Amino acid sequence: MFNKLPLKAVLIVPFILQIVTTVGLIGYFSFTNAQKTVNTLADQLTKEISTRIRQHVLDYLDKSSQVLRITNNAITSGNFNVYDFKAMQLYFWQIIKQQEWETELFFGNEQGEFVNVEINPENGDIVLRIRTTATQPLRKIYQLDEGEENKKLLKTILYDQLIS
Repeated sequence: MFNKLPLKAVLIVPFILQIVTTVGLIGYFSFTNAQKTVNTLADQLTKEISTRIRQHVLDYLDKSSQVLRITNNAITSGNFNVYDFKAMQLYFWQIIKQQEWETELFFGNEQGEFVNVEINPENGDIVLRIRTTATQPLRKIYQLDEGEENKKLLKTILYDQLIS
């Protein structure tokens, strides 16, 4: 069989087979190592993202629980009267204006009175919504600039507890 092939072909064929085998093995090992590296990086990235999300949620919940704890301590110690809506709105405004603790605080009682202070997501203004026995059945909505002193009446609407 080799007698009929030229001498160059007999020498070249094994050399080409060695090169093809070597290139094939290097390609296979490169592919498997790259696949392992990508999987390792994907696992590390997934763990990092999960850790950051978990920490963000815990920080958010911790801030809310701290505000609730501080408010509850003030109420139980008698330093904060939940029926003094003027003081409550100022207290809520102090917390909301910092924008790092909460973006909205709300208190309502069994008489249908409530005070709500929040950051308007559309324009970033701090808004007060209030309904007391003196304003029933109306709910007044104010824009707050500096607490109680600088408030601007935005609108007064009829408030139906069953609808609103």
